[in-house]
Amino acid sequence: MTGNKRIRKTAEERKAEICEIAKEIILKKGFRNMTMDELIDAVGISKGGMYHHYKNTKDVLRDVVKRLNLKRYDNITEFISQNKEMSKEELIAEINFQKLLDESDEKKIYCQFLLEIDDDEELKELYNRIFEEGVEDFLVAIEKFGMPELKVLTYPVYHAFMKSIILGVELLGTREVFEQNPEFLKEITLNYIKKYNSENKD
Repeated sequence: MTGNKRIRKTAEERKAEICEIAKEIILKKGFRNMTMDELIDAVGISKGGMYHHYKNTKDVLRDVVKRLNLKRYDNITEFISQNKEMSKEELIAEINFQKLLDESDEKKIYCQFLLEIDDDEELKELYNRIFEEGVEDFLVAIEKFGMPELKVLTYPVYHAFMKSIILGVELLGTREVFEQNPEFLKEITLNYIKKYNSENKD
């Protein structure tokens, strides 16, 4: 009997499992087409168990994005530790260049989200909430990295620029052009950082 005893997962383990499965569903069908019933069946959990952790699919999406962001910050930490010979400016330009052109799950879900919020006020509200939380996490991360200059990358004008490039890369097939001309995007980022940091010196 003891050999067949199920091992109960912790709340964090269960939420991580739910988010991983939700991520796969979102990548396959889009966020709007994911339902709680489908997610419950895919995870193999009771309704009570699911609703104990998440009230609806928007709650799930919020957690999925947050976990993907934390994963990206871990990747940035690893990149910095492996490239200590690079100057701070080179690191900033390279990290941002990789973010713009990467083909990660985070990027794909982000693009889907941008496309789906256009005519959905609830999703717009959720997006703004996730963005604000992402900024808070990012500010903590750059303090950890010792790069407070990166705060300017959270300003609305640069965020709008990033969204435009990301959607262009994913929808208009411009990835190859930028990959062949990496210094173009890197110079834009560096000049923007220098401009705003010089204008906001104490």
